Amino acid sequence: KPKLIVTLGRFSMAKYFPDERISRIHGKLRNINGQLVLPMFHPAAGLRNPDTRTALMQDFKQIPLALDAARKHQAPPPEKKPEDEPPPQQMTLF
Repeated sequence: KPKLIVTLGRFSMAKYFPDERISRIHGKLRNINGQLVLPMFHPAAGLRNPDTRTALMQDFKQIPLALDAARKHQAPPPEKKPEDEPPPQQMTLF
């Protein structure tokens, strides 16, 4: 369970915020069901638009602050006993 999820672009953002616009919520840390999520523009958008690049650079500066917030507000996950976990399964390609 990650301390912080950073979504890059509107498609990954839509998983957590289906009814939001990325231009409105980018760079704003949100708590979704106990999981901290930081939506950001996709880096490729910064290559196409100088204004988006400026916003993207500001959003990237939020990541260390969001990680600090995540470390302070999230309790460590409970330890699992090895016998509680099922054995790993090998996946096949076909």
